[in-house]
Amino acid sequence: MKAATPARSAQPEAPGNGKSKSASKEHDALIREMDALRARLEDAEAVVKAIQSGAVDALIVSGPDGEKVFALEGADYPYRAIVEVMNEGVVTLGVDGGILSCNSSFASLLKMPTERILGKPLAEFAVAKDAPKLRELLKKAARKGSVVTTSLLPEDGTATPVKLSACAFKVGGLPSLCIVVTDLTEMFVATETRLRLASIVETSSDAIVSESLDGTILTWNAAAERIYGFSAAEAVGRPISLIVPYGHLEETEMIGEKVRRGHHLAGFETIHSTKSKLPIRVSLTISPLKDPNGAVTGVSIIARDITERKKAEAELERYRNHLEEMVQQRTGELEAANAELETRIIERKQAEEELRKSGEQVRLALQAGRMGAWDWHTPAGQIAWNDEYYRVLGYEAGEVEASHEAWAKRVHADDLEKTQTAFDAALKRGDEYSAEFRTCWPDGTVHWLRVLGEFERDAAGEAVRSYGVVMEITEKKNTELRIQELNDELQEHVTTVNAVNKELDSYSHSVSHDLRTPLRFMNRIAHLLLHEPGAHLSETAVQQVNMILQATSEMAKLIEDLLVFSQVNREPLRTSRVNVRRLFQEAARELGHAQEDRCVEIVIQDLPSCNADRTLLKEVATNLLANALKFTRRCETARITVGSSESESETVYFVEDNGVGFAMSDSDGLFVPFQRLHKSEDFEGSGIGLALVKRIVERHGGRIWGEGEVGKGATFYFALGEEPAE
Repeated sequence: MKAATPARSAQPEAPGNGKSKSASKEHDALIREMDALRARLEDAEAVVKAIQSGAVDALIVSGPDGEKVFALEGADYPYRAIVEVMNEGVVTLGVDGGILSCNSSFASLLKMPTERILGKPLAEFAVAKDAPKLRELLKKAARKGSVVTTSLLPEDGTATPVKLSACAFKVGGLPSLCIVVTDLTEMFVATETRLRLASIVETSSDAIVSESLDGTILTWNAAAERIYGFSAAEAVGRPISLIVPYGHLEETEMIGEKVRRGHHLAGFETIHSTKSKLPIRVSLTISPLKDPNGAVTGVSIIARDITERKKAEAELERYRNHLEEMVQQRTGELEAANAELETRIIERKQAEEELRKSGEQVRLALQAGRMGAWDWHTPAGQIAWNDEYYRVLGYEAGEVEASHEAWAKRVHADDLEKTQTAFDAALKRGDEYSAEFRTCWPDGTVHWLRVLGEFERDAAGEAVRSYGVVMEITEKKNTELRIQELNDELQEHVTTVNAVNKELDSYSHSVSHDLRTPLRFMNRIAHLLLHEPGAHLSETAVQQVNMILQATSEMAKLIEDLLVFSQVNREPLRTSRVNVRRLFQEAARELGHAQEDRCVEIVIQDLPSCNADRTLLKEVATNLLANALKFTRRCETARITVGSSESESETVYFVEDNGVGFAMSDSDGLFVPFQRLHKSEDFEGSGIGLALVKRIVERHGGRIWGEGEVGKGATFYFALGEEPAE
């Protein structure tokens, strides 16, 4: 209901000068005006009653400036109630920018009572640097509304980020602004938290992957790219089986089912695969992803590559087991040593006790051991010798007074100075004294003596006593000298033998070269006899000429083998790091002619490299493979395996075949030149190949041997030394 209250005013005419007609008219006018005023009063009373009853929500008032609409308090009450309970702050500003009204949320935001806010400019509550933003906001809002992000400064001085949404309206015909103030603190914190989490995910050293409930990859961080080799573009949208080996798909499905039911899984170790199909060991932490209602919407996977850690753990376990074995072994040895030491200590104590009980027993012991004993008290200059000491110096017992001069008189002139120097040095350092020297007896014979002595010292460290024993070692020294002479003779013999061997090698080389010329001549004549135009040879003659050609070919091959055999020791070794596996592969390719029209399986395993002369080691590989191919010729399928085994001291390479084999009783002749274990009509060859292999291996400081069984194949092993033997 609306009530209109027109503002009409009637102006009465001025009365005339005593004219009754005029007075009557004036009276009538007054009556009409009073009636009008009474009517307006009645209308006003009706409006008041309507306003009091709530039937009127606005008034339209006509005035000089036209009609104006005034909203009554009861009309906007619902809106004010809504504004008051809003979470956002609501502020109305006048034309001067002063705050006309605000809700409780705005007052709470500024942490001030409403009465201290009203009437103040909004800019007063903004941080200083944002004042231009507010001015721009007010200008734009007056025209078409505006939104700006700024910071308000509550009473406690803590800046609060807010969003101001402004729109213009009029109050009582005057322009005003309504501003909605939204607190952005939680949004900023949430955004910062999301950015921090995103940074953590991207910089994590662990792969962090999320997948949908159907197993489709949704996110893929940088660590996942590094660990698995797939870029994010290659992984996102693909199934999680992209990184799961075939044998682990069932396990992955089982885990996924548990997580979909809301379970967590931490520290689960399994196998994943990379883009290059390499298996890696990973530790997984798997968690469900839930929406705000708690429903599982996806799966989060954190994968840590523990491949190297597992290798290290295995190596550590092996090393720990090795240490335990060593500790057990050393403990046993130590216990045995302790037991032996305790036994010796007991024996020594018993001996010392016995020695203390009887000096006679000591004397008898020295005499039985043919050892002389001396005791020299340094301060007094007193020296005592036992009878055996006199004897080893070539004196009769008691013949001379025990003295340094009597001792020096018997020492060989060439040994006196160095023996005395050794004694003085031991005396100065406090070490045990030990020396060997010669003595000259009156009969002209020379005797070797060995002396062992110790010193006693006073509190100041000065030697006050010297004592020890001396024994004759003439026979021992003569034996050592004889051994040295024999060693010198042996060395000369070895030198001579080496020289002879070199001459033999040279001779063999020269003879082999010289034999080639007549062989070529014989071969040429035989070819002429067979192919000369007009030559008419009988069938028997043709067979005999062919036999000559075959014999010359075999002889040429034998000479060639002899040349190679003789050259092994002629050239110096040129060692380098050799890829043994590649060497055997090259030899197998070069022996391809021996595999034609045959079913041959050659398996060359991973072989460790070694230091060797590559050319000579190639001869070893070629001869061993050729030997295996030859003696597997009768097999339906020839199987040859090249492998190795390693120990702490050496690496052993082997070539194994399933051929005719050999009896171990004949193994001594395997590596003897021209020694053959099979008939020449069964298997061709000169018998020089294995001998050549043996010589090459031994030149490298190594060893070679063979194992076999008739009809069940053979295996040849060889190991190279750390330092080649020249």
